[in-house]
Amino acid sequence: MISFPASTWQSSLVQKTTKRRPKDPNADQTYGRLATAITSRLYLSDLYTARVPGTLKRLGITHIVSALEADVGADFGEDVVVMHVPIRDNADVDIAKWFDDVVKFICDALEADEQNKVLVHCLQGISRSATLVCAYLVATTPMHALEAIAHVQSKRGIVAPNLGFRRQLVVWGRQFDKEKAQAEEERRKRRRSAAVVGDVLSRWMGRTKSGGEGKVPITPLPEEGVIQVPASSSPRTSGG
Repeated sequence: MISFPASTWQSSLVQKTTKRRPKDPNADQTYGRLATAITSRLYLSDLYTARVPGTLKRLGITHIVSALEADVGADFGEDVVVMHVPIRDNADVDIAKWFDDVVKFICDALEADEQNKVLVHCLQGISRSATLVCAYLVATTPMHALEAIAHVQSKRGIVAPNLGFRRQLVVWGRQFDKEKAQAEEERRKRRRSAAVVGDVLSRWMGRTKSGGEGKVPITPLPEEGVIQVPASSSPRTSGG
């Protein structure tokens, strides 16, 4: 049986938030032991939830990123592909060296089959796994590091990457700043172009409704069997 230290501030936070979690099914579900959907195919959880029998099958999980010192991959069965990230939840741990590999693992899993789903977990789903999920969001969406953290926190209230992990995520994410800025400028151009086209169409439709100006004339089809010759093209007749 694997034992994990429980005397950390994060352990205390989980205990407190779990105790406060109301039984009302309509209450806030972003706290406590559960698998949180960050996107429709990417989940974040604690170890306990990931190991509960039936959880992976119920969620349709096909791939797991396990961010723990101990390798618990065997607990998930042979039908699940597991990537082990052996890291401690300390601010001085180099988690950034795993970002590229984790992002690639998640992207490859999701691109391989539209039915695939990925679960990222650590001991409590607060710091290590949350930071790795944020790295994926930074690399694949317009979000910057702090925006990604805020987004994940909005989905899972107990998320709190340690300060060292936050700094590393910010520094690592800067490599995408130029690409994100270019993409944002392209989106702005498209929005401006769409607005101009919409304005032109609106004015044209307004003139059409008000006075008929701008209408395209419709030429009636000739009667069947009759060939119409334009007046300007009528054949000349020779003089008598």
